[in-house]
Amino acid sequence: MPVDEIAGIEVRRQMCRDAGIVAATAHHVVLETLRELTFDVVVLDEANMTSAVLAMLVAGAGRGHTVLAGDFRQLPPVARAETLDVLDWLHRSPFERSGIAQAVTRGEQPPGLAVLTEQHRMRDDIGRVVSRAFYPDSPLRTAVSVAKRRRPRRAPWATSELLLLDTSGLHPRTTGRQGAHSRYNVAHLQLDAALVRDGTAIRSLGLVTPFAPQARLLESLLPGNRGDAWVASTVQRFQGGERDVVIYDTVDTGYGIRQLHEWYTDGHDGSTGARLLNVAASRAREHLLIVGAMDSLHCWDTDRDAVWTFFEELEVRAEHLDWQDLLYDSPVTEHVTQHLIDRLRNDLRRAATLDMWLPRADLVNLPPLLPGLKAVPPSRSTIWVEPDAHGDLAPQARQASREGLNIRPVTPMLESFAVIGDVVWSAANSLLGPAPGPILRTEHPALAVAIRQAQHRPSGLAPGSNRPARRCTRCRRLLIRFETSIRGTPEIRHECQSCDRAGARHIRQVI
Repeated sequence: MPVDEIAGIEVRRQMCRDAGIVAATAHHVVLETLRELTFDVVVLDEANMTSAVLAMLVAGAGRGHTVLAGDFRQLPPVARAETLDVLDWLHRSPFERSGIAQAVTRGEQPPGLAVLTEQHRMRDDIGRVVSRAFYPDSPLRTAVSVAKRRRPRRAPWATSELLLLDTSGLHPRTTGRQGAHSRYNVAHLQLDAALVRDGTAIRSLGLVTPFAPQARLLESLLPGNRGDAWVASTVQRFQGGERDVVIYDTVDTGYGIRQLHEWYTDGHDGSTGARLLNVAASRAREHLLIVGAMDSLHCWDTDRDAVWTFFEELEVRAEHLDWQDLLYDSPVTEHVTQHLIDRLRNDLRRAATLDMWLPRADLVNLPPLLPGLKAVPPSRSTIWVEPDAHGDLAPQARQASREGLNIRPVTPMLESFAVIGDVVWSAANSLLGPAPGPILRTEHPALAVAIRQAQHRPSGLAPGSNRPARRCTRCRRLLIRFETSIRGTPEIRHECQSCDRAGARHIRQVI
């Protein structure tokens, strides 16, 4: 190490020895500047996000009192590996490793534990729901100063402190890229786009979700002139932050990916699901808006745990927003109820790129669009279509393939949307089928680009997006891109469902 660098470290160490108060990250106690220095009092803030091992190292820097400040009802430290030792020492906070969290759950009061029961961030309606769901054993009170706080400008839809946008009637689909576990929801993004567009008066805004792919797509909705005041983030990254308005996108709906994530089905005290909801809701100062399909998220046949209680309180106490009313006069997202073919034709005339995902259906509305679809270059166009159980495509899709469209069979098909140039379309069922269900149209160039990138299927074991389809060398049918294995795990393969499976059956019979 150079002499001048060593001298600089020693100067910083001497400054820390002489200082009355030293502020540093927890990791600094084992780095050059603070290593082997001791202090009369050590205070470790956000201790719930600190591993038990690191907390012990920090405590070792004190020769008097050590104070651990944190909320073990919120998110624990992050650990990549999942071995027993890692889960025990790195994924558990000092509150859990010492048994304090478990004792409180049992109704005991551990010695040396001081409980803060007055909160100074959330408006009273928000704080009451958070308290009843996540702190029933030690209810939170809202400080008087919160009620006296000046209310900032708000969005037209922010007519209450606590709001619920129930998307059950929209039947929005939850999807994931190529069978991956993490998820996103295009219809919710279209509603979020309308909320953001109508929220220009909001001083600070947080678009929050538990799923990383949805958070990346939400970033495309943020205008470039808001700086750090408007953010899109996962809950995990947003812990410790706060905003005047928080929009929490639950993503999961029970449509598309049918099985809800365990964050919503296992919501007992101390579960990840309860902690995620607690953190997300408690980030809001003035308004909290939850976007979710309540018919799936709040089921009456589940345990009355912390997550269930939160959604129950939300159903009873929140002001309910109607998604159709929200879109009635929206300049960015609209509910399309008529002239579907004409609207699609108009978008196709302006489009240089085309991506469609059409679940299994009789594609009765595909033939009228053929001229417009054929105008987009095949190298920039992919129409993914789900075959039936026998591997056969709808006759309209087969005809479109013969006429030169890049029709690509894929299964399973969780998606039901299209990106036509700068326009995003979504439907509860197949957009070009006889019963598409509720249809949303959003003209938003940044969102269109982000969804196209998120849904881009790379080539490898099977041709990906914008690649021409291949045909079976025996029966000449289009090969199907399978994205799950027989066991249901993510796996990419490319085969003819008729010939390849018939061959496999013949081999098994011979064996």
